[in-house]
Amino acid sequence: YNAPTDVRENGCTFYVDLLEGQKTGWFYDQRDNRAMLTNFVNGKRVLDLYSYVGGFGIQSAVYGASKVVCVDSSELAVELGRQSANANSVGSRVTFVQRDVIAFLDETA
Repeated sequence: YNAPTDVRENGCTFYVDLLEGQKTGWFYDQRDNRAMLTNFVNGKRVLDLYSYVGGFGIQSAVYGASKVVCVDSSELAVELGRQSANANSVGSRVTFVQRDVIAFLDETA
């Protein structure tokens, strides 16, 4: 197996590692929730916490969010998320932060 694997969902491409990534490599059960969110993000700023590879955040950017910040503690997830954002041509509007979410919120609140 040569990671990463690409997953296509709701018109977006994501890179995931099926062996080293979290759980199954992709949170398939959230597909409908991610699709529903796309109706509300046009022109908005989005904060995607515990983002993994940015499933909610990247789809938000693809569907018109003006700025997205994705936060996850996993170095691998953040790197794959950056690659995924670039693959979807939204890398300039999506920022990934490798940080514990609680610490991130304490520092930015």
